[in-house]
Amino acid sequence: MGRELTEVLDREGVIETLAEWQPRGRGDDQRHDGAAQAAVTCGLLQGGLRERGAVRKHRRRLPVRPALLMTSDGGRTWRKQPGPQVETLTIAGGQVYRVAYDHTGCPGPCRPTLQRAAIGSSVWVPLIGQLAAPGRSGAAQIVASGSALLLALLGSQAGPVSAQAVVYRSAGGGGTWQRRTDPCSGRGSGGRSEEEDLTDLASAPGGFFAGLCSPHTGSGTFVVTSSDGGQSWQTAGALPGRRGLALLAAASHTTLAVSTSATGGSGAFTARLLVTTDAGRHWNTAATETQQILQVGVPAWLGFATPRIGRWISALHSIWTTKDSGLHWTRTRFPRRNPSP
Repeated sequence: MGRELTEVLDREGVIETLAEWQPRGRGDDQRHDGAAQAAVTCGLLQGGLRERGAVRKHRRRLPVRPALLMTSDGGRTWRKQPGPQVETLTIAGGQVYRVAYDHTGCPGPCRPTLQRAAIGSSVWVPLIGQLAAPGRSGAAQIVASGSALLLALLGSQAGPVSAQAVVYRSAGGGGTWQRRTDPCSGRGSGGRSEEEDLTDLASAPGGFFAGLCSPHTGSGTFVVTSSDGGQSWQTAGALPGRRGLALLAAASHTTLAVSTSATGGSGAFTARLLVTTDAGRHWNTAATETQQILQVGVPAWLGFATPRIGRWISALHSIWTTKDSGLHWTRTRFPRRNPSP
């Protein structure tokens, strides 16, 4: 964790509070809640360091380098793993897939590679020695559904350089990969005359994938979906005209959620969470949270651990949870610790 973020989280009492947060529930709920808590803990810490899908038109980087942290106790403790710099990873079919860099200093010519290891193993096997990437790559994502996996290297929309994502697809459990075009390309209101860029990916069971699309210039964020493992894509619908919508999650083929991203600056900021239950035709505001932006900004994370249980991190001191597939969200507040004299 970067020194700046560590100091702020510790001063605000977040690190101490997260360490005391215990899984609740029974049976499958307890198992999934523990996994989700590990995920949102990691998402909170990463959210302050860099945005997930960090391809916003205006963004601020802190002087940190991506690292691989691993937990084996449901997120209570984390250990830094040796090896190359890691941008993203996911677990699918008993395997761990990651995008790694051979040196620090990204963004730049980082020569990203795709690697795979069995769960619990420290032996990483290269699958693609050097991935193609946008001219100014901002981030990468790997998402899985069933036997299908998608890897997206996302471009940076800051500046005039094209930010079209480079996408790889595997239909056979990660054994072979094929390069695909950006699923957002040409699907916006401007057609082929306007560049539309993939900025976030999500998945749900049954070979379902969803992508968040943003025009390189102008406005008009929308969602695309695939029900055949990423083979073909359809436009699901336009989002309301809210600024800063940048995170996407999927509970099912019909229930999707989007939220504002991590942000910096100063003054008051209102984080928003929107949900659709009809595959993107209609969107409703599910939750909002207004707060003052601190030195390191406002963190953000959004995801579903199961088709019913999802969580949204919208601030340093609260986490929103749904247990009914996004229909209702409740907020858990974490108390602030008084600064040391």
